Amino acid sequence: MRAKLILWNTVILLASIVVFGVILVTASRARMENGIDNDLMMRARSGPMAPNPPGIGPNGNPNGGPQGGPQGGPQGGPQGGPQRGPQGGPQGNRDPQMSLRRPRVFLLDGSARNPQVDIEPFDKEALDAAMHGRTGYKNITYQGNELRIYTMRIPGDPNGDRPGFIVQTARELREIQDMQRDLVGTLLLVTPVALLLSVLGAWFLAGRAMKPIAVLQSSAEEITATDLSKRLEVKGKDEFARLTQTLNSMLGRVESGVDLERQVFRSQRQFLADASHEMRTPLTRLKLSLDQQPANVGAAQHATKSLGRLVDDLTLLANSDAGRLPMRQESIDARVVVSDALQLFDDPRVDAEFVHHAVTVQADADQLMRLTRNLLENALRYARTKVTVRVKDGGLEIEDDGPGISSQDQERVFDRFVRLDESRTGQEGGAGLGLSIVKAIADAHGFEISLKSEPGKGTTFFLTW
Repeated sequence: MRAKLILWNTVILLASIVVFGVILVTASRARMENGIDNDLMMRARSGPMAPNPPGIGPNGNPNGGPQGGPQGGPQGGPQGGPQRGPQGGPQGNRDPQMSLRRPRVFLLDGSARNPQVDIEPFDKEALDAAMHGRTGYKNITYQGNELRIYTMRIPGDPNGDRPGFIVQTARELREIQDMQRDLVGTLLLVTPVALLLSVLGAWFLAGRAMKPIAVLQSSAEEITATDLSKRLEVKGKDEFARLTQTLNSMLGRVESGVDLERQVFRSQRQFLADASHEMRTPLTRLKLSLDQQPANVGAAQHATKSLGRLVDDLTLLANSDAGRLPMRQESIDARVVVSDALQLFDDPRVDAEFVHHAVTVQADADQLMRLTRNLLENALRYARTKVTVRVKDGGLEIEDDGPGISSQDQERVFDRFVRLDESRTGQEGGAGLGLSIVKAIADAHGFEISLKSEPGKGTTFFLTW
């Protein structure tokens, strides 16, 4: 993580330096070009106003100067005067910088105002364009030099007192190139130093920032699967503190889940032990009956029936635990299902009370029948004189006048293999799965099963749909 942070920090810094360098060089070049353009324009405007070279008349006539006789006057002779070189310009125009700095002036027809000096323009295309009224700036290469020129057209006086001119001024771009070279060199020199300092700073800061994570890691390593009660220490109110709180909440959920899994594991072990015990009794009876055939054929059939029902109950509970309880929900009249269940019991203690209209519920008829049958069996097992069955719009009630159930036992009455009367034997009572199956069927339908009981006053089970 630290290496990734440093890498990203370095990449971002390098990209920032590159962008900043491009902006700086571009802005500096634009500023210098703007200054050059202003200088070119000022010199272009003052170019036609500059005095003619010695021996040159006001209209560019080499022999027409006011002091020049037929041969050009004392300073305009063929030899160019004592200060003129063979090319006719001051000092012979041998200084290239002076040649570039001096504006070149042409008449509107493109001819040189001073043929001895302005014999060629800096750029012929720009001069031709100016003759047609198009002027402006342009970058060119002239005699091996990178130049920026400005071509300006100055109209003449309509009265003919002053002729029109086309002026070209030029300036080397070497200073801009030197500036760019210096800036790029400075950036290339500064960038590695800045990156090195950035890496060192990022390494130090990342270490400080990652320290809380190292503390969390060491604390988390102390938490083991056998002891999930320990929690991480929360410090401060920053993101790491919130992360620590989240981890503590997760640990709490994990601990609860592990405790639940342990309870389920213990329940499964108890379930297998109880199931083995319950199945041992009918199997023993079946074995004895088979050994004494044909005298005990009836007992063998009874044992086989009990064993088959126990297997069915265990299968139903296993499917319920796996979420695969067979269900075929449809609209049925609960009165019909309860009435069919009552016909399975020929017991005068049962009294039924039904509403006078259909009680329609969405349920699986076979499963609801099984639920009702188990509740009736349980009620008849404990009832002294009477069992009352009521079918209402809101649900089913089955009440008995048995010994009742204590408040402690009410919490585990729906657990598997629970017999509230431990003195009962497998022959006298069921396997303790009846009410567990009732709870499983009710939950699968989304119904609610509950009970109300007081010791000595009987018990009432409520199925609410």
